[in-house]
Amino acid sequence: MTKVPICFLVVDNDSNQKEIIENEVLKKLNFFDIFYKFYNTKDFFIENGDKFSFSYENFLSQIEIDTKGQSINLIAIDFNLDDNIKGIDIIHILKEKSNKNLKNCHFLIHSASLKTASSRLVEEI
Repeated sequence: MTKVPICFLVVDNDSNQKEIIENEVLKKLNFFDIFYKFYNTKDFFIENGDKFSFSYENFLSQIEIDTKGQSINLIAIDFNLDDNIKGIDIIHILKEKSNKNLKNCHFLIHSASLKTASSRLVEEI
């Protein structure tokens, strides 16, 4: 039987999530031919003087490199990534600035703080 190919990206600031996905989630999706990448947002902060800021350019560049030749099907993003950046901000940046065609990409936002995330998402709609 031919496996269905999918490109699945995860954006989170908790590296424990990477282990959970790799050890629990991916094993249950064995009927797919999965191309999977995990992006820890902490890896994309750069020092600007006395503070750190998220480098959208480096983040987008890394996704472009990693997914070259791939069609991204799903991006799962934690809502509360950092005080200065939220999952919804990442979605906006990806849709506005990425060279990837994300028309057929689904976004899944997850959060342990459902009330806060829900309020912000309702504002966005």
